[in-house]
Amino acid sequence: MKTLFSFLLTIACLFPLVSQAQQSTIKINDPFNGLPACTGVPILYSVQPQTQGVGTNGCSAIWTIKGGRQYQTNQTTVDGPLVIQVVWDDLPTSDSNPPSLTVQTRNCSNPAVNASAPLPVVTRSLATTSVGPISLNGAVFNGEIPFGDNTVVTLSVPQVRLPYPAATNRTDFAGSYEWTIPAGWQFEGFSGTTARTNTNSVRVIPSPAGAGSISVRALDTFCNSYLLAGQNVSRTQPFVQPVTRPVPPLRIISDQTPQGGNISLFCGQNLQNVRPGAGTLPAGGSFGNYQFAVSGIVNSFCCLNTATPGVFLRPGGGTGTINLQATYTRNGVSATVTAPPIVVQVNPQVATPTAFTSPAIGSGNNFAVCANDQPLFRFAAVAGATGYSWEFPAGFTVVGNPTATSPYVTAAPELQLHAPATFAATTGMLQVRAINASCQASNPLFVQLLTGSGEGGISSTDYTPAGGTVCPYTSLMLLATTQATRGQNTNFQWSVSGGASVGNGTTSTNLELQMPESGSVYVQVQFQNECDGLKTASWYVNIGQTYVNGRPVCSPQSRMAPSQPVAYPNPANGTLTLEQPAGTGLTIYTRAGWCTRAAPASSPPASIPAPGPPGCTFCTASAASKPSGSSWR
Repeated sequence: MKTLFSFLLTIACLFPLVSQAQQSTIKINDPFNGLPACTGVPILYSVQPQTQGVGTNGCSAIWTIKGGRQYQTNQTTVDGPLVIQVVWDDLPTSDSNPPSLTVQTRNCSNPAVNASAPLPVVTRSLATTSVGPISLNGAVFNGEIPFGDNTVVTLSVPQVRLPYPAATNRTDFAGSYEWTIPAGWQFEGFSGTTARTNTNSVRVIPSPAGAGSISVRALDTFCNSYLLAGQNVSRTQPFVQPVTRPVPPLRIISDQTPQGGNISLFCGQNLQNVRPGAGTLPAGGSFGNYQFAVSGIVNSFCCLNTATPGVFLRPGGGTGTINLQATYTRNGVSATVTAPPIVVQVNPQVATPTAFTSPAIGSGNNFAVCANDQPLFRFAAVAGATGYSWEFPAGFTVVGNPTATSPYVTAAPELQLHAPATFAATTGMLQVRAINASCQASNPLFVQLLTGSGEGGISSTDYTPAGGTVCPYTSLMLLATTQATRGQNTNFQWSVSGGASVGNGTTSTNLELQMPESGSVYVQVQFQNECDGLKTASWYVNIGQTYVNGRPVCSPQSRMAPSQPVAYPNPANGTLTLEQPAGTGLTIYTRAGWCTRAAPASSPPASIPAPGPPGCTFCTASAASKPSGSSWR
């Protein structure tokens, strides 16, 4: 290559003598003919002015260099070229940095002063070119090589192109790459920790534990043989990749936390098989020299320097920690590894029972119980519990221990109850807590017991309550009911007194009645409920009619017994009919506040002479007060 370069320099001087001798304009000879020029190397440029008739002083040249420096030149010539050697700076050619060379001649003939156009120059500079990233065995390197790994790996970077302007229509690549590896590593085929390769890859052997960084930069070695002393070939800035040697993660695991992490327990529970956890290790790697440490509610009885530490929990609730260190060894090197500490949190309560496994509990957390049933309630045992405290409704007894009272403690998580023959209420609560003498009792697991069907009752189709008033000859349908719909009702026996006509249904759940002209009607029914036995219910009404504006009115609908006094007709015509709630007294006042009548309530309504002058007021009242009421004229 040096011979070729010398040839280029020679023809740079000779070629203008032939080509420019007949030209009238001045032109700088480009030895690279527009191709990129080396940096840091003396490059010869020349011009051939017309010098016929020039005096003995010769003609001279003034050179202007942009992006480089003058190395050597001849100042004048009498008959020959004007030459200069230029060393171009290591700066890439760009629109903002266009290196160039210009010359102006003096005392030459035709004309005496002549100037050239600037000669643009493209340089082979990598000064601002990027290199990297580094790949390891073909994949982008994240900087991690496992601790203890000393297998041969291939490092590579993408090829680096010289940054030629697009107008050159030329592609050229860096001719060399300089690699630096951490201390203790080796190049395959090279000694030391720095090496140059003619390709963009290199094979290295990591030391088992060595970390540090890998750096690489690309170099343009095309002009390497012609560099001036103290000059370097053009090169990129280094790409630096830090290297770490991670060890496999070490964890503290247990049967409660097989993936590691903090442990949350309830009082009475204990730690289960606390041990180191490391997952799958690389070939040849192993952990040893374990050192556990505990604090707080966590205590130990032995073996903290083994893989099976003897640890347990102190009684009650609280917080503690478990720590672990171990030694990891692979391929003759070792490192101390610390596992993330774990926190053990113990709730002062015993864990709450989860759910009854029998009997089958309804979606509303309800369970129906009939008379003399013996349901067995059972759930999964609670870890840490030494017993179970049951609370059950009054009237129930424990099967096998009928004198036991609530709360009742069992050793096993089950209890069989005997329901009473009759129930005091239609619902009751069964609840159970897990207990331990060293702990607070758990929250309760409970179920709502739907106990029997409750009291029997009679309802009418127009919702007339017992004690109400219905119109003469009204037809009603009565229905036998229970307070809670539970169990089938059978064996109906209806009885009616007071003159009402029975349509049908004296032995069914419904009874059809037609009321008499006056009086009171009393109805009773007895029936059997399959859940809790015999039911009895009664119902009665008064027969009567009401008045509106002094006129008797009666509709087929029943009306309620009055809750406030009623007086009619209005205006009174000498006789006044009064209705007032049962069990009350009636006092009549004048507007002046004088009492004109005091009498106990009457049922059915009573007719009395119209009291006093117009403008009287009546109401239910005590002797010490005079509340407002109704008035009539």
